[in-house]
This record gives sequence, C-alpha cells and structure tokens, in this order.
Amino acid sequence: MLATKNINFHKIASNDRRVMHAMPSDIRAKDLQLFNLNRDMLPTQRSLGIQWSLQGDTFTFKVDLKVKPFSRRGVLATMNSVFDPLGILAPVTLEGKLILRELLKDETNVGWDNPLSEKYLPRWDRWCSSLTSVECVHLNRCYTSPDFGLVKKRECHVFSDASDIAIGAVAYLRSMNHENKVDVAFLLGKAKLNPTHAVSVPCLELCAVVLATQLVQVITTEMQDEIDTVIYHTDSTIVLDYAPERELSDADKYKFELREDDPEVRKQPGAFSILKDHFPEEYSILSSSNNRTLTKKSSLYQLSPFIDRDGLIPVGGRIGQANFDFGERHPILSPKDSHVSRLIVEHVHQQVQHQGRQFTMGAVRSKGYWVPGLHNMVRNVINQCTVCKKLRAKPLTQIMADLPTTDEKQLHHSPMLA
Repeated sequence: MLATKNINFHKIASNDRRVMHAMPSDIRAKDLQLFNLNRDMLPTQRSLGIQWSLQGDTFTFKVDLKVKPFSRRGVLATMNSVFDPLGILAPVTLEGKLILRELLKDETNVGWDNPLSEKYLPRWDRWCSSLTSVECVHLNRCYTSPDFGLVKKRECHVFSDASDIAIGAVAYLRSMNHENKVDVAFLLGKAKLNPTHAVSVPCLELCAVVLATQLVQVITTEMQDEIDTVIYHTDSTIVLDYAPERELSDADKYKFELREDDPEVRKQPGAFSILKDHFPEEYSILSSSNNRTLTKKSSLYQLSPFIDRDGLIPVGGRIGQANFDFGERHPILSPKDSHVSRLIVEHVHQQVQHQGRQFTMGAVRSKGYWVPGLHNMVRNVINQCTVCKKLRAKPLTQIMADLPTTDEKQLHHSPMLA
C-alpha cells in the first residue's frame, strides 16, 4: 500500500532478528547492511537522539566529550552535549547545572571565550570524568517483560522532593496482570535548580509537587494506554494540606500519600508530640488504661480532657450530646505557649479580616481549637499586626502655631473689637 504512494522505508532497525532477516539489506540501517545477523551481536543504534541497544532492547547513553576550552562557551557546550529528554540522567546533569550557575555568578564580567577562574577547574574536570560512567546505564524500552501478558491495572507513582539546592520529580509505571504479577518501569524524570533568591523549603516542596503534576500531564497525554490511578508520594505534610485531591472531579484517580518511612517525615513533630512536651504528666495519665483521672492541681482539670484516636487531647463539657460538629463540642487543646497556637490565631485573625478580639476568639473556637489564655494571645497578635496598626491608628493632632504679630493700635481700632 505504501509503495503505491511512493513511500519507501529505509534505515530500518529492529531488535528482532526475524524482522531484520525479512528486510532487504539495502533498506536496513547503515550499520546493519553488512551485518551478519546469524553470528554477530546486534549493535547500538541512534534513534531520535537516544542510543538504542538492539541486543538488550534498552536505552543507553554514549558520551563523546570533545576537549573544549574552560570558558563560558565551552562549559555551556559541554552541558548541552548530554541529550536526556526522559530525565534519566537528571541527578548527573543537575550537578553540571549547579557548577555552571556558580561560574556565571562569580564570573559576570568575563567574556564568552575568556578563560574562567581556575578554582572551579578541578570540580568541573571531576564532573566531566563522571559522564563516562553513564554509558553503563541501561533502561528497558518496554514497560513490561515479554512474557508478562495482558495488563489489567496500571498505576502511575510520582515521587517529588525538594532541598535547599534543587527540586525534582520522577514517575514510575506499576503494571499488574491477571495473575497479580507486578512490573515496575521508569517513565519520566525532571529536576530543576532552585531560584537564586531565598525561598522557604515548604514553598519548594509545593514547587516539586507542581513539577510532578506537569510530568503526569505529559505522561497521560503521550501514553496510549490508559492509567487507572495516579498516586503522588511526598515527604511533606504541608503538601498534603494544600493537595487538591478533594477538589478534583476524578479524585478517585488522583491520590496523595505521605512517605511514612522517609527520615524527613519522622523528623517532623506531630501534634501529639507537642502535647506530650507541654503536658507530660497529664498526657501520661489520660493515655493510661486504668481510667486514672487528673488531679485538681492540674491546669487541665476543669476542662475534662480525654485522648482521642489520633493521640490529641479534646476538651470535654456539657454539650457532648448537642447536634454540633465534634470540633465544636470537643475542641482540640493547643498549648498557650506553643508556636502552633500562635500560627492558628494569626491565620484565623486574617480569615476574619482583622476584626477585633471577640471576633478572632470566637472564630478560633469555632474552628475547633481550645487555647488556654486565648484572650491574651489574641490581644498580643492584634497589637503586633501591621494591618491592624494601620486600621486602628489614631489621627495625629498638630499643635496650633502662634498668631502673627500685629500693631497694638490696629488691634484697639479694629471694628471687630469695637
């Protein structure tokens, strides 16, 4: 059919020897025209800029580093010589980008072809020498093994993370067949250097998740096979608070999960650990299994507190049977000298549009928090609030200036004083 339209195949390469035997030698790839398919090992072909090993059916890399001068132009040319559209070598190329940034930052007045400072040359040479080891990297071209069979479920697992240097995201495809056998394959990866200006780590964690969602958009657009579930993995609890999982129309397909085994997650203090630090004796009594009660000397005695299933301390009261939300009937106790309590008050104060103490206190309690000494904390927050200082500032009063000097005779003959 293609021959009738004068469309002829050429430069054909395949990892299947049977396909290559069926093709005339003149339309094969240049390296395969004089190739003995019965004896020789299949070579590596360059396909769309990527090295394709026909023998193992894997993607690999071939780095041909030419000697270039240690200048801005030479460094940039070496960086761009590594073609990695899938982000497989992102950890390697990221180090080169960091060196390039530091070079351009310190050598702002140096021309493109002028030699750079020698203090960066050893670090640059080590990075260039490490590029030769990437030729040992081989990535399977197929997402599943040849004998895997039909896939009944596909999951895309996307991991994102951030540091004070860079952010990164990587996606893997988890396939399951009818025998519940699982294969995992690399899909896509990407890494970026952080901005030069100061940015908080929580903000960078959110940027990493945005990068992860961008990878998913590319994957879902380019892949012909439908992905059943997309799961985002993060080690930041702040990301889970901002995660739009509940706002998605297809929330069953997109999920966010916290990596509990990550050391960074274990270092983050939970709310129950804050309560243990501020109320060690009370927490020990309330969490005991012998129904011990607090002593009257305890500052929490009149609140009738108890331990819930999350390890938090809600306060009791007489409206436990009321038709209110659990947070309104039993607000969560938050220590008055805790930084978390102050953050809660500041956040609620902004939500009520910088209203007075009564509005802010009522909003804090309606949110389900009980802060001892809330009145003083709210007053302190309002007194230190810049917006409130501007809104509640008293108008300035100026002292009247002295009257101008006048002649005494004119003052006596003035018709106003006659």
